[in-house]
Amino acid sequence: MPFLTILLPVRVESLAGANAGIGWLAYLSFGGALAASAGHLLFGWLIDVTGTRRPWIAAGLALVAALVAAYVLPILLLRLPTPVQPSAPPGANTPPLHPSGTVRRMWLARLAVQVAEAALFAYLYFWFQRVDAGMTDNRIASLFAVVLVASPPLALAAGRWADLSGRPFAPLVVGAVGAAAGLAGMAVAGSLLIAVAAFAVFALAAAMFLALHSAQTLRVLARRDGRPPLLGRDLRLFNLTNTIPSLIMPWRR
Repeated sequence: MPFLTILLPVRVESLAGANAGIGWLAYLSFGGALAASAGHLLFGWLIDVTGTRRPWIAAGLALVAALVAAYVLPILLLRLPTPVQPSAPPGANTPPLHPSGTVRRMWLARLAVQVAEAALFAYLYFWFQRVDAGMTDNRIASLFAVVLVASPPLALAAGRWADLSGRPFAPLVVGAVGAAAGLAGMAVAGSLLIAVAAFAVFALAAAMFLALHSAQTLRVLARRDGRPPLLGRDLRLFNLTNTIPSLIMPWRR
C-alpha cells in the first residue's frame, strides 16, 4: 500500500494527466476492490474443488503458513497471564460481554476511518500537488515513510497505557478524534506546513486507532463463558470494514 499510494497516482497521471487521473483513480479503486473480492472467492472455490493437488495452490498455502508462523512464533514464546473468565451455570444463556450497541459503534467507527484511509490512498498524491506544486512524489514518499515508522511505537505505547490504566477503549476514542481533527486540518490547509502537519496527525491517529481496534475486536465479541466469538459470522462482518471502504470511496470523489 505505501508503494501504491505514490506509484499508482504517478503512473495514472503520466498516462491520463492530472485532471483525468483523479477520475481514473476512482474507477481503479472500485475495480480493484471488486477484483480482490472475486479473487478471494475464486481461490476459495479452487481449494474446495481441487484441494491442494495443484502445485501452485500448495505452494501458496505453504507460503501463507510460513508467514503466519514467523509472525506468531515470537508471541507464543512470551509468557502472558491468563485472564480469569467468570463462569456461567450449565445451560445458561451466554449473551455477548458487551451490548450490541457497542459492537455497532465499533463497526461504524472502523468503517468511517477506513473510508478516509481509502480516500487518501487514492488521492493523497494529487492533494499534495494541489496544495503545493513543488511537493514531488519523492517528498511525499519520504513523509509517508516517516509516518509509517512512527506509527508502530505510538500504537504500542497507547496499547500499553490502556492495559496499565484499565481503559482499553480510551485510545480508540483518542485515535478517532485525532483522525477527524487531522482530516479537518487537511480540508482547510492553505500552506504546505499545515498540510503536512495535518496529514501526520491523521495518519498517526488513524494507524493507532486501526491497530488497537483490531486488538479490541475479540474483547467486544467475547462471550461471558469465555469461549471465542462466532468467527464465521462475527469476524467476517467486522472484516467487511476492510473492503467496503474501497467500494464507497470512489463515489465521493
